[in-house]
Amino acid sequence: MGFKHRFELVNEKSGVLVPGIPILPHGVERHVVPGGGSRGISIDQGDEISIVDKEGLQLLEMVFFASDGSSDAGMIGAKGHGKPDKLISLLSSGDRSGAMVLKSLRTAGFDLKHGDAVRAFESGSRAGDTVDYFASKDGLLVVAAPGEP
Repeated sequence: MGFKHRFELVNEKSGVLVPGIPILPHGVERHVVPGGGSRGISIDQGDEISIVDKEGLQLLEMVFFASDGSSDAGMIGAKGHGKPDKLISLLSSGDRSGAMVLKSLRTAGFDLKHGDAVRAFESGSRAGDTVDYFASKDGLLVVAAPGEP
């Protein structure tokens, strides 16, 4: 993932700024998580992970699973908060997409009930606030913006 550099460059052609997809440095990926949504992202050992609350006041809950199915927030340098209740609630809300994600996680051997939740922006955040993590193992990061305080 490698979010070492968190900046965007404007696309320019012949001196004219062209709106569109911002250009990111080589080795940097961006994964947008909509409010009330989630994303699963493959992480490699050594990846730097930055979570940016683009609009502010958005709670974040995520779980990192090593390839063996174990979950420990310390594997990304974070403090765990126990079971990821908000993520489980979001995916179990009855939405077809959430049900598919839960089934896929179970099939792959990742049990959210045994996940070690990482939370950020719990006490509120301003637009652009960022938290950074560093992966010490390969694995899967499941990130949710549950859309609730």
